[in-house]
Amino acid sequence: MGVRKNQNSLTAAEKARFVAAVKKMKADSALPHGYNKYVSMHLIAFNNAPDDNPAHSGPAFFPWHRYFLLKFENDLKTADQLLGGDGSLTLPYWDWTHDNGDGPGAQRGEIWKDDFMGGFGQPVTTGPFRDGQWTLAPPAGGSLVRALGRSSIFPLGSPPLPEKSHVDTAMGLEGFDTPNWDQSPAEGPSLATPPAPTVGAIAGGGLSAGTYLVSITHLNPRGETRPSAESRVTVAANGSIRVTSPPPQPSATGFNVYVTAVGGATRTGTLQGGARPFGPPVTIAAVAPGTSLPAINTTGSMRNFVEGFTGPGMHNNVHMWTGGSMAPGTSPNDPVFFLHHCNIDRLWALWQFRHPGQNYPLLVPRVTSAGFRPHGLNDPMPPWHLPAELKTPSDVLNHTSLGYSYDTDPVGASISVSP
Repeated sequence: MGVRKNQNSLTAAEKARFVAAVKKMKADSALPHGYNKYVSMHLIAFNNAPDDNPAHSGPAFFPWHRYFLLKFENDLKTADQLLGGDGSLTLPYWDWTHDNGDGPGAQRGEIWKDDFMGGFGQPVTTGPFRDGQWTLAPPAGGSLVRALGRSSIFPLGSPPLPEKSHVDTAMGLEGFDTPNWDQSPAEGPSLATPPAPTVGAIAGGGLSAGTYLVSITHLNPRGETRPSAESRVTVAANGSIRVTSPPPQPSATGFNVYVTAVGGATRTGTLQGGARPFGPPVTIAAVAPGTSLPAINTTGSMRNFVEGFTGPGMHNNVHMWTGGSMAPGTSPNDPVFFLHHCNIDRLWALWQFRHPGQNYPLLVPRVTSAGFRPHGLNDPMPPWHLPAELKTPSDVLNHTSLGYSYDTDPVGASISVSP
């Protein structure tokens, strides 16, 4: 399995090998492993209307780019082999929080040295992708431009790079995403899954004799947590279930109660009544059919926080800080795009390790019209939506199953994507 490493840990030989393979892809742009197709592929996705964009402003931001990077990496391996390598080359990632810190080990511009990505300019005049050594994909053509935070080159290129504290906040968010599944969801404060409820059997009611399973969720104005562990209670004929209220939680507005049918299987509980206030106990005298248990925490949006439409602007600000060729929909024109998005993919993987069982939304409604956006769990992600190469978010939820890992993956841990 290939290991994707921090670019600041690459040896001089590894940097040279990576640069050579990227430039080989560019030189062979007319061939199947060529570079320029990634620019047009990203631009097409970027230019789609918000409800039809499969790559941005929604849950598929992570899986679409994960597969995009995987395809690029596979073509990079082909280019490496054509240059005499063994095809084991992997994408490095750019942890931009190091560029925004002064502590020991901070790379502080290591990535922009002449032996790797080169520096800034209009056009860039240093490094292997400088003017005369790297041409932007048609129809734009021309040379690479980077601002690296200099508003004199790119007037919008002044936002700061993300900080480690921003990454820590993202890792702590419980919810993967939340309605409306677009640029609007606030990142938090998200809510953790509650513990199993305290339950008991009481006389009086309409329940059949037998055993029931009870779970609860927490609520906030954005959505609902995943369900707690189930508590088992045995009830006599014509009895009821008493559910003790969980303690109030900061930012929580109440809780929901889910109960199975008598003798029901685990995780088959349905919602009983509406939202409950904290404090009073809840009495369940009859079990009615209702909404099934939620499979995803929707009390906050880690996705929108990392994509950068809320909070400190993480992903988006890196594009704008780099500026120039990294700002528009043709941003893959700059090879640093792939190192940036490799880091975004790494952060998603770290979040998945820390939040096991966190599922992905099954359906994502359109915002401006009826129907669904191509962001649901089993929705084909254009341009990989035809039978010859059909990919959905469910195909790429576990990065290790795709044949790569990160040097920051927890040792011995695995990613669980089911409840």
